[in-house]
Amino acid sequence: MTKEQTQLQQLLAGTQKDLPATSAVDVDGQQLKQSDLVAKLQGWIQLYEQQDAAKAAASAAATALKAAGITQFRVSLGQALKQVLGKSSPLLADFGLDITQRKVPTTETRILAQAKAAATRAARKTMGAVQKKTVKGPGVTSVTVSPNAETSVVSAGAQPVPAAVPTATAPQAAGSPLVASGADTVPIGGGGK
Repeated sequence: MTKEQTQLQQLLAGTQKDLPATSAVDVDGQQLKQSDLVAKLQGWIQLYEQQDAAKAAASAAATALKAAGITQFRVSLGQALKQVLGKSSPLLADFGLDITQRKVPTTETRILAQAKAAATRAARKTMGAVQKKTVKGPGVTSVTVSPNAETSVVSAGAQPVPAAVPTATAPQAAGSPLVASGADTVPIGGGGK
């Protein structure tokens, strides 16, 4: 109940209780008897009650519509019709459904996409299978082991570079060349002597 409805009911109660039936009241230049005032106030109160009933009915109907799952059914039916008739069928317009058409990218969009893809590959240093085959490491000609267990790798045409010191010694496989103590150089790929 709104504030205005409450005020109308209070006016009606006061008019019926405190105004004599034979008295008249001047309202906006009109002389209204107590019975005229009661009729007018009751009419407005009834309009508010009808409005409240209509709102309740509308609210109940809205709740029932939500519970019915109409939106989900409509979407599912639209998808089913697109499967049956085809996504680009002109018959879909008869059902109020949009015809899905593939958007053809403009030449400008395609060129921009190619440029972005090339820039991304360059930034990530992405290579294809053929490009990866051309990448080779420097050729290693020998490995030197010093008495304090430091190793250095010599590449073709380069000075010896100290390699990382291993934390644990791996056992030697049978038949692999042994490195003697001291600063010996073992050729790679050869069997030694």
